[in-house]
Amino acid sequence: MPYIQISLSKKLTDEEKRTLAAGVAALVPMLPGKPGDRAIVQIDDGRSLYRGGEPAACAFMETRLYGKTPEPYLRAYTEKLFELFEEQLGYAGNQIYLNILELDHWGSKGSLR
Repeated sequence: MPYIQISLSKKLTDEEKRTLAAGVAALVPMLPGKPGDRAIVQIDDGRSLYRGGEPAACAFMETRLYGKTPEPYLRAYTEKLFELFEEQLGYAGNQIYLNILELDHWGSKGSLR
């Protein structure tokens, strides 16, 4: 926990994927009570992404969290994610999209929380 799914139009090498996953996991502790070493990061690169019906060079991320996180922490996390994608992948801010899902239920360690 948390789970971060990343879809990219850009194709990455295995090393670029490892670097990106490590960078994303390093940002997770910005969110109270969320340890980076427990973050699950899924990277789907080389995807056919379209914006307005046209092929687009872009990235879409989804972060799933158990429970509520105060907005200032979510805002700071979002800004750092965008910076990471700009620095590591060369995407401009208008090519990056993110949604954050805060879930009431989460299963782990054999039980429902």
